[in-house]
Amino acid sequence: MGWNERRNLSRKERGEKLDEQGGRCSVCGGSLDMDHAECHHEVPYSEGGPSTKFNTSMVHGDCHDDLTDEQRGDDFGRKGHFGADREKKLRKSFDDFY
Repeated sequence: MGWNERRNLSRKERGEKLDEQGGRCSVCGGSLDMDHAECHHEVPYSEGGPSTKFNTSMVHGDCHDDLTDEQRGDDFGRKGHFGADREKKLRKSFDDFY
């Protein structure tokens, strides 16, 4: 991934992703609409995660904040550190897929 790559999905792609999720937040399962949805990178963009529908999910703002805190862990910014165990599992799944 190059740093000139786009950071987020297009509005159309975000809508498709939200439809795939049945209009529900992928974290809490609550009802979610486009006006309140945020796009979360499962493998962080800063760690090389692409901005694709495979690597993203639509979530509430508060849920997104919690996920981001979880990913960062205590050592945010330290090269090679992926934060929580959930992140490591997702990265392995992503690496195995590609």
